[in-house]
Amino acid sequence: MAVFTEISQEMLETILSENYNLGELFRLSGIQSGSQNTNYWFRTEKGEFVFTLFENSEKVGDIEPVSLYSSFLNKNNVRVPSTVPSKNGELVISYQGNTALVTKFVHGFALNEKNISESYCKTVGYHLKKLHLAAKEYDQKLETYYDIKNWINIWNTTKEHPNFDVDDECAKVIEADLAIILSEWPDMDEKINIHGDLFPDNVLFIDDMLTGLIDFNFSFYETPMYDLAIALIAWSFDGMNEFRMERFLSLVKSYSKENDFWLSHNYRHLPFFLKAATFRYLLSRCRDKVFDHAQEGKSPLDPKVMLERYKFMQKNADSLFSAILKEMSAM
Repeated sequence: MAVFTEISQEMLETILSENYNLGELFRLSGIQSGSQNTNYWFRTEKGEFVFTLFENSEKVGDIEPVSLYSSFLNKNNVRVPSTVPSKNGELVISYQGNTALVTKFVHGFALNEKNISESYCKTVGYHLKKLHLAAKEYDQKLETYYDIKNWINIWNTTKEHPNFDVDDECAKVIEADLAIILSEWPDMDEKINIHGDLFPDNVLFIDDMLTGLIDFNFSFYETPMYDLAIALIAWSFDGMNEFRMERFLSLVKSYSKENDFWLSHNYRHLPFFLKAATFRYLLSRCRDKVFDHAQEGKSPLDPKVMLERYKFMQKNADSLFSAILKEMSAM
C-alpha cells in the first residue's frame, strides 16, 4: 500500500456518495507503506474501510477477477479483507478514468524485516498453507501483470524507457538470465491462484496474531511451490539483507506440517523456485526504478537488494533444500 495520488476529503466524499452506501465520511488518512497503488484509510458511520486507487492503468476487467478471488478466500476462512460492493453490486468501480475499490479495514501492523522472529515466520507459513488449501477449490484462473507469461514484455518495455541504463549491473543480470529461467520453468501438475507477493508489508499482525493477508493484485495461476518460494525469500532476510536460516526453516516447516507438500513430487523443484522468485523481484524493482514508480517523498525499492538475494540463491538454493530435508527427517 502507498500514496501516489493525493485525495482530498471532498473528492472521497464524492466518490463514496456516487458509488457506495457507507454513510457520512468522518475522517481519512493516507496509508504510506508499500509501493504500488494509492491507498487511504477512512471512517464513516458504518465503520472503517480502505479506498484503493490503481496507479498502473489497470482496467475494471483486470481487477475484478482478483477481487472475486479474494472475496472467495474471505468466505473460506482465510484472513483476507472483504471487498465492499458498490450500490450496483460491483466489487470494482471506475472513477474519472481510474479503477478503484473499497475493502473493509483490517486492524494490524506490517512488520519490518529487522524485527521478524521465528514465531512470525511460523505463523506466516501456517496461513499461507490455509490460503493454498482454500485456493484448490477455486476454478477461475487468474492472469495479472507479473504472471511469468508477461516477464518478457515487462523487460522489453523497461529497456525501451529513456531512463534505462544498459550498463547497470541489475540490467545485465536480467538480460543474461531471463530467457534461461523461463526455459527451465518446470511444467507442474499442481497449480492454484497464488498470492504472488507475500512480503512483510502485505501481512498484518496485532502482537503475535496474524490479522490479515492483503494485496492480491499480483495473484495468478501458478504452482504453490513458487508462492512458497516468494514467501521464503521475503521473510528469511533481515534488515541488513543477511540470510537467517532460523526464519527460513520455521516458515517452511510450518507450511509443510499436516500438508500434502511432502506427498507430492513437486517439492523437489523448490531450489529452482527460490532462484526464480528472487529473479522476479529483481525484474520488478529494476522496472520500477526505470519508470521511477514511487510515492511522493520516497525512492523506488532498490533492485540491488534483490540482486544480492538472487546471487545468494544461485549459490545456496540446493544446500538450503538439503537443510530442509534434514530438518524434516528429524521430526
